[in-house]
Amino acid sequence: MVARKIMNNIGYTFGGYDKAGVNYYHSYSIERGYDNASTKKGVDYIIEQLNRGIPLLVAVQAKINPKKQKDNTDKTTTHANIIIGYGEDKIGTFFRFLNTGRGTWKEATNEENRYYFDNEYGLYLYSNPVHRVTNIRITYKLK
Repeated sequence: MVARKIMNNIGYTFGGYDKAGVNYYHSYSIERGYDNASTKKGVDYIIEQLNRGIPLLVAVQAKINPKKQKDNTDKTTTHANIIIGYGEDKIGTFFRFLNTGRGTWKEATNEENRYYFDNEYGLYLYSNPVHRVTNIRITYKLK
Protein backbone atom coordinates (compact mmCIF):
# COMPACT_ATOMS: atom_id res chain seq x y z
CA MET A 1 0.00 0.00 0.00
CA VAL A 2 1.52 3.30 -1.16
CA ALA A 3 -0.15 5.28 1.64
CA ARG A 4 1.46 3.09 4.33
CA LYS A 5 4.92 3.59 2.78
CA ILE A 6 4.44 7.37 2.66
CA MET A 7 3.23 7.52 6.27
CA ASN A 8 6.09 5.25 7.43
CA ASN A 9 8.65 7.40 5.59
CA ILE A 10 7.55 10.45 7.58
CA GLY A 11 7.54 8.57 10.90
CA TYR A 12 3.90 7.51 11.31
CA THR A 13 1.66 4.52 10.97
CA PHE A 14 -2.11 4.15 11.38
CA GLY A 15 -4.72 1.90 12.90
CA GLY A 16 -6.20 -1.02 11.03
CA TYR A 17 -9.79 -1.83 10.22
CA ASP A 18 -10.20 -4.24 13.13
CA LYS A 19 -11.38 -2.00 15.99
CA ALA A 20 -13.87 0.78 15.24
CA GLY A 21 -13.56 3.63 17.72
CA VAL A 22 -10.05 2.50 18.66
CA ASN A 23 -8.19 2.36 15.35
CA TYR A 24 -10.54 4.38 13.16
CA TYR A 25 -13.72 6.45 12.95
CA HIS A 26 -16.36 4.85 10.74
CA SER A 27 -17.91 7.26 8.27
CA TYR A 28 -19.64 5.27 5.55
CA SER A 29 -20.05 1.77 4.18
CA ILE A 30 -22.54 0.15 1.84
CA GLU A 31 -23.63 -2.27 4.57
CA ARG A 32 -23.78 0.18 7.53
CA GLY A 33 -24.60 3.44 5.76
CA TYR A 34 -23.46 6.88 6.92
CA ASP A 35 -22.56 7.42 10.59
CA ASN A 36 -22.92 11.13 11.33
CA ALA A 37 -21.76 11.04 14.96
CA SER A 38 -18.63 9.02 14.25
CA THR A 39 -17.80 11.16 11.20
CA LYS A 40 -18.07 14.36 13.26
CA LYS A 41 -15.69 12.87 15.86
CA GLY A 42 -13.39 11.88 13.01
CA VAL A 43 -13.46 15.39 11.53
CA ASP A 44 -12.60 16.85 14.96
CA TYR A 45 -9.74 14.34 15.17
CA ILE A 46 -8.48 15.34 11.70
CA ILE A 47 -8.41 19.02 12.66
CA GLU A 48 -6.71 18.28 15.99
CA GLN A 49 -4.00 16.19 14.30
CA LEU A 50 -3.42 18.64 11.46
CA ASN A 51 -3.06 21.48 13.98
CA ARG A 52 -0.27 19.39 15.54
CA GLY A 53 1.36 18.94 12.11
CA ILE A 54 0.40 15.28 11.80
CA PRO A 55 -1.07 13.91 8.53
CA LEU A 56 -3.79 11.23 8.58
CA LEU A 57 -4.81 8.34 6.41
CA VAL A 58 -8.40 8.06 5.23
CA ALA A 59 -9.90 5.08 3.47
CA VAL A 60 -12.22 5.98 0.61
CA GLN A 61 -14.78 4.60 -1.79
CA ALA A 62 -13.52 5.69 -5.20
CA LYS A 63 -15.58 3.26 -7.32
CA ILE A 64 -19.30 2.60 -7.52
CA ASN A 65 -19.08 -1.21 -7.25
CA PRO A 66 -16.23 -2.11 -4.90
CA LYS A 67 -17.70 -5.54 -4.02
CA LYS A 68 -15.52 -7.04 -6.74
CA GLN A 69 -12.41 -6.16 -4.71
CA LYS A 70 -10.79 -9.35 -3.42
CA ASP A 71 -9.52 -8.06 -0.06
CA ASN A 72 -12.26 -5.59 0.69
CA THR A 73 -13.28 -6.07 4.35
CA ASP A 74 -16.10 -3.51 4.43
CA LYS A 75 -17.22 -4.06 0.80
CA THR A 76 -16.90 -0.30 0.25
CA THR A 77 -13.30 0.90 0.62
CA THR A 78 -11.29 0.88 -2.60
CA HIS A 79 -8.44 3.32 -1.98
CA ALA A 80 -6.54 5.31 0.66
CA ASN A 81 -5.41 8.94 0.71
CA ILE A 82 -3.50 11.09 3.18
CA ILE A 83 -5.08 14.24 4.62
CA ILE A 84 -2.46 17.01 4.68
CA GLY A 85 -4.37 20.23 5.43
CA TYR A 86 -7.72 21.96 5.77
CA GLY A 87 -9.42 25.26 5.07
CA GLU A 88 -12.59 27.04 3.95
CA ASP A 89 -13.78 28.20 0.55
CA LYS A 90 -17.11 29.17 -1.05
CA ILE A 91 -18.27 25.53 -0.93
CA GLY A 92 -17.43 25.03 2.75
CA THR A 93 -14.90 23.31 4.98
CA PHE A 94 -12.47 21.19 3.01
CA PHE A 95 -9.62 18.80 3.76
CA ARG A 96 -6.72 18.68 1.30
CA PHE A 97 -5.39 15.26 0.52
CA LEU A 98 -2.43 13.59 -1.12
CA ASN A 99 -3.90 11.23 -3.70
CA THR A 100 -1.76 8.12 -3.35
CA GLY A 101 -3.19 6.60 -6.52
CA ARG A 102 -1.88 9.26 -8.93
CA GLY A 103 1.12 8.70 -11.16
CA THR A 104 2.81 12.08 -10.80
CA TRP A 105 3.58 14.32 -7.83
CA LYS A 106 1.69 17.15 -9.57
CA GLU A 107 -1.46 15.02 -9.80
CA ALA A 108 -1.06 13.63 -6.28
CA THR A 109 -0.79 17.13 -4.79
CA ASN A 110 -3.31 18.90 -7.03
CA GLU A 111 -4.89 21.90 -5.27
CA GLU A 112 -8.32 20.45 -6.17
CA ASN A 113 -7.72 17.30 -4.10
CA ARG A 114 -10.24 18.30 -1.44
CA TYR A 115 -12.78 16.42 0.61
CA TYR A 116 -15.70 18.53 1.79
CA PHE A 117 -17.69 17.85 4.93
CA ASP A 118 -21.47 17.71 4.85
CA ASN A 119 -23.60 16.77 7.90
CA GLU A 120 -25.90 14.57 5.82
CA TYR A 121 -23.29 12.92 3.60
CA GLY A 122 -19.91 12.95 5.33
CA LEU A 123 -16.59 13.68 3.67
CA TYR A 124 -16.71 13.56 -0.12
CA LEU A 125 -15.01 14.77 -3.30
CA TYR A 126 -17.09 17.71 -4.58
CA SER A 127 -16.50 16.89 -8.26
CA ASN A 128 -17.47 13.23 -7.72
CA PRO A 129 -19.72 12.56 -4.69
CA VAL A 130 -19.39 8.78 -5.18
CA HIS A 131 -15.78 9.28 -4.03
CA ARG A 132 -16.29 9.56 -0.29
CA VAL A 133 -14.37 8.80 2.90
CA THR A 134 -15.31 5.46 4.45
CA ASN A 135 -13.18 5.71 7.57
CA ILE A 136 -10.63 7.97 9.24
CA ARG A 137 -7.65 6.10 10.67
CA ILE A 138 -5.99 6.92 13.98
CA THR A 139 -2.37 8.03 13.44
CA TYR A 140 0.44 6.66 15.59
CA LYS A 141 4.08 7.76 15.84
CA LEU A 142 6.44 4.97 14.78
CA LYS A 143 8.61 3.73 17.65
